[in-house]
Amino acid sequence: MLRMTPLASAIVALLLGIEAYAAEETFDTHFMIGGMKDQQVANIRLDDNQPLPGQYDIDIYVNKQWRGNMRLLLKTTRKKHVYQEKLSSG
Repeated sequence: MLRMTPLASAIVALLLGIEAYAAEETFDTHFMIGGMKDQQVANIRLDDNQPLPGQYDIDIYVNKQWRGNMRLLLKTTRKKHVYQEKLSSG
């Protein structure tokens, strides 16, 4: 039968006592433009990195210049996946 050395026992004891912490994700609100610029988003939590179902009117900016807007309609399937139903220019 194998025996653990005192050093191996100490290493195992140390490893069992260590708690793992995940890095907290944050969103830089400086990227937000327009009416949402000063909104607090720290309390918003999403599951599976999916957007919430609903209608979204988005503005497209390239190099801080407005290029247009689009309307996205996101719906949930029976399997709870969010998909894009239509994409139209606004």
